[in-house]
Amino acid sequence: MKKIRLVNGLTLVFEKKQTETLTIFATVKAGSNNEGKKINGISHFIEHMLFEGTKKRASSRIISNEIESLGGELNAYTSNERTCFYVKVPKKHFDKALDIIADIIQNPLFDEKNIEKERKIILKEINLHKDEPRFHQWILFAKTLFEKHPTRLPTYGSVEAVKKVTRENILDYYYTYYVPGNIVLSVVGNFNKNAINKVKNQFKNFKSIKLPKIKKIIEP
Repeated sequence: MKKIRLVNGLTLVFEKKQTETLTIFATVKAGSNNEGKKINGISHFIEHMLFEGTKKRASSRIISNEIESLGGELNAYTSNERTCFYVKVPKKHFDKALDIIADIIQNPLFDEKNIEKERKIILKEINLHKDEPRFHQWILFAKTLFEKHPTRLPTYGSVEAVKKVTRENILDYYYTYYVPGNIVLSVVGNFNKNAINKVKNQFKNFKSIKLPKIKKIIEP
């Protein structure tokens, strides 16, 4: 395994494996623990929005079709501590996979119409979780276990917060946490020797921004 830290702060991890595929994984070190009651669910909201169009790829359909047409997979998830985006493709399509991951991380549009569309989808997801006892009981457990720590809040957000989240809230959160020093980009699989330089080139204009201090929360 090879680990590199770029001048802008972006951490790169490469692990070579003799497989027919490769996976590129972008981990943003921000999740629901970085939120608060007023913006609970914003990490998950942004996870949705990064697939909804970029300056280069105007819609989610274009983004998904580019990967699916190659027999690849593009997906993401949000947890308490991180938001992750990954693409898995046959090894010969490394360049395309890298271009798409670099694009959605650096150039999301956050179009107002798509925000409203995803808001409705997320609210449905919240209701689905509440309707499923094995999921909902975990939320009740965390809420009871913690009194102050944001771990007590559901990763997918609350109905009240998701309804009120604005584009300005989303942009503010994105520009705070989606910065090179807060992201780890991993490449695992059968890539060639030029992969490192290609990754460096894709993120050469990714500007470094100072991260906010993490608030220490004393949990009773």
